[in-house]
Amino acid sequence: MNKLILLVVILICASSCSHVDSRTAKNVNLSQFKHPYIVHTLTDGRGIDTIITRELIKLGYDASHGPITMLPKNADCIIRYHDRWTFDFTTYMIQLDLQVSTARPEKLVAEDSYFRPSVTGGSEVDMVDVVLKRIFAPHNPAIPLTPQAEEPAL
Repeated sequence: MNKLILLVVILICASSCSHVDSRTAKNVNLSQFKHPYIVHTLTDGRGIDTIITRELIKLGYDASHGPITMLPKNADCIIRYHDRWTFDFTTYMIQLDLQVSTARPEKLVAEDSYFRPSVTGGSEVDMVDVVLKRIFAPHNPAIPLTPQAEEPAL
């Protein structure tokens, strides 16, 4: 009986392993990009493009998002994503794929994929963080917003 319980525990642990796969083109320094643009995926109803933008801003990048037709002139790289969700008593993201390409001309320079088949792994923000931190190093960390002290009236 004890061997059966041990086997079940091992199977549960093995089934919830995550997998990260990252590839970057040779001689490409992703820290050179300062203005990434995240292309909104039409099937995204959960705001993953907004989460990616917010997390890149936290890393110090001047990121923006929207449809590809609204690509800003100052964008130096384009990020496309594909998110995969499942339902297991609750809906959660199990995979996030990112592709980074130069803006003009569009040439793929990096890819990253994170697969987490377990509901216990965290939120979609956690998944975005894992993927982004593997590709983009902190540029100039964003200055935390703190309330300004009131200046004395003269």
